[in-house]
Amino acid sequence: KDRIMFGLALQTSREFPGSEVDKTLVAELNSATPDRAALIVQAMADRPDTVVLAAVLKAAETGPKEVRLSAIDALARVGDLSCLDSLLKIALVADADLSQSAKITLAEIPGENIDAQILALLQNAKGKSYPVLLQLVGARRIDAVPDLLKAIDNSDKDVRRAAIVALGETVRLKRLSVLIDQMVSPKHAEDGAIAKLALKAASIRMPDREACATELATAYDKTNSIPHKISLLEILGAMGGTKSLATMDAAGRSK
Repeated sequence: KDRIMFGLALQTSREFPGSEVDKTLVAELNSATPDRAALIVQAMADRPDTVVLAAVLKAAETGPKEVRLSAIDALARVGDLSCLDSLLKIALVADADLSQSAKITLAEIPGENIDAQILALLQNAKGKSYPVLLQLVGARRIDAVPDLLKAIDNSDKDVRRAAIVALGETVRLKRLSVLIDQMVSPKHAEDGAIAKLALKAASIRMPDREACATELATAYDKTNSIPHKISLLEILGAMGGTKSLATMDAAGRSK
């Protein structure tokens, strides 16, 4: 019951070889108080070669919230494709802490096979799972632009906004005009603000900044909307570079 000895035991358990240690940790997990069980889960996850993944996943799915949060976090390190369905279900629960923790883990859990499965699920997604899958496409930088372009025309604003944000994280220069159009002339006026943020995110990460700045400068010249001109100048200012500076200089000398 001494916390110092308990912590020392957990640290030592991380260093011992062999799967017997993992089985013992699972046994302790099932009988420990929630505060200690949460720490045991972390020790289990620090043994990735022999961890009893099923036990960590079970702790994420049911039980005290404190333990579930710890287990969900641990799955970002030791989870695999077998955890995807459970994490997606948790991402949809009403509890904001559990939902957000699951989304973070889904964004971080390694594996190209997980990316492929997310794309497969996206094809027939509907309801609350649809925007969550779109968020994951953006968070994991999955190349799924055709699916995102389809989603930005959806009647559900949550779906549209998730798709626009994901485009900001994944779109390439040749399709940047899609985000420019979403900001300058959105089909739904309420999408304009989120499109501006997505366009800024996309522009800043473009490898060819000068080519990107040229696209934005062209859009600046075409629009007659002062607010849109200002938004484009703000993005150019955040990007920097020769073309951005020239465009802002001309704007500063304008009427």
